[in-house]
Amino acid sequence: MEINFCPQWLLQKAGVSPDAQRHLAVFLSALIVLLASPLLVRVPHVCLMHALLGIPCPGCGILHGMAALARMNAASAWSANPASFILAALLALQLVARPLALCCVRTRLFITRLSTCAGHTALAALLLVWIQRLILGGMHGYGFLS
Repeated sequence: MEINFCPQWLLQKAGVSPDAQRHLAVFLSALIVLLASPLLVRVPHVCLMHALLGIPCPGCGILHGMAALARMNAASAWSANPASFILAALLALQLVARPLALCCVRTRLFITRLSTCAGHTALAALLLVWIQRLILGGMHGYGFLS
């Protein structure tokens, strides 16, 4: 579950080695997400899953949870989406580990594996929170079922 929207052709034109391209792309993408998060929270919420099926998606509340964590408001982050803690840790991992992988070639395989494992953990957390909230009807914090 890595965020990577950095065009590969751009990295190739910049002369980045093929081995380092993924690490640089994930780092730059994570950095952009971090910088854009305060703006994204202000965008009106539109959940296609909620609009079509009447239930929120697994990611509902993530941006608000991440913004609350940035303000050091753990209670608000937890009520928005408890998985935001794991996703914030995954984002921090990408911002710290990917530059390390770029500087130290020997760490690249380990960081790739660690990132994959952390991504699977984040995905599992999103799904578990979603299932728990669907079963218990705990989506009131999102303003959907109020």
